[in-house]
Amino acid sequence: EEGSNDERWAALEVKEREAMIKEVVEPLKREIEERESAETAAATAAFRQLLTSAGVDAHARWSKWKEQLTGQAPYETVPKAQREVLFRAFVAELAAAEKSEKDGGRSKEEELRG
Repeated sequence: EEGSNDERWAALEVKEREAMIKEVVEPLKREIEERESAETAAATAAFRQLLTSAGVDAHARWSKWKEQLTGQAPYETVPKAQREVLFRAFVAELAAAEKSEKDGGRSKEEELRG
């Protein structure tokens, strides 16, 4: 075959070559995917920690916070396309927690009054 200097390789059937390549490539792919997944998780956690330490609350707006966060390592580590998505999800979680607290507080008030 063109480009192959090894007679042993040239002597293999196409399916055998593909199987050998897959045997080597698949574990490498998995390792890369796992590493990227771990890096993404770490970047997301650091970004969320940045939002917490910066004082982002349930009423925060991305347009107001974006400039304040720019330049900070956790902000820059997250891919640009994900920053606003993560910010909005974080704010939504805070809003849900705040609402849950209010709803829980009301029911306790009603129990105390009743």
